[in-house]
Amino acid sequence: MSRRTLASLSSGLLPGSNKSSMSLIANPISVKPVVGIPARSASTSSSTAPPKRPSPYRLIPAHTFLAQFAPLHVAGWRLDLLPTSPAAPQTAEAGMVDLQDRRLVRLYEFESGKQGWKECMRFMHRLGEVHHPKILVMPAQDYIPTTITPTSPQSGYILEVSTHTHTPLPAPPANIGQAGSKEKMRPGVTSKDVRLAEAAEEIWRDNSGGGAV
Repeated sequence: MSRRTLASLSSGLLPGSNKSSMSLIANPISVKPVVGIPARSASTSSSTAPPKRPSPYRLIPAHTFLAQFAPLHVAGWRLDLLPTSPAAPQTAEAGMVDLQDRRLVRLYEFESGKQGWKECMRFMHRLGEVHHPKILVMPAQDYIPTTITPTSPQSGYILEVSTHTHTPLPAPPANIGQAGSKEKMRPGVTSKDVRLAEAAEEIWRDNSGGGAV
């Protein structure tokens, strides 16, 4: 290897190359950003996120519940104390403000005989498709009233539907920015239970048998 070749390698030039070719290596081409197209930032993408829906498992403020419950009350639903609750009985009509330790309950009555029993089972099956409420089915003469008394206690069948949320979230604060309750929530009535009661009424209106309380 000649001295000229060694000198070329140590200087970074290959034999037969020139300075113009090396200038491209030493000065790579830089790509300029396109003017007029802003860079996408995290704040821009987060600002377009849709607002969150209120949880159906949250306890309902008293004034909201009374407005939603009014048509259900007319249909035969009642606000009852949970059997396991240590609280004193109190009703919405008496100005109840706390829906903890409460449940929604409704009686549906069916005629006696095979036809009444078939209609009762059909109604119960359709209720199960909506959700999983607590359902009691028995002859009317065996039913022990708690909140609602059957219109025909000695004949036909009784189907009692009750619903409550086992682990509800606290009700939203009255004022924006106010901290919510940090106490452990007891079982009670939430939007989920109101919606189930409304769905049960829709099914009942479509049901062909029995007589509503």
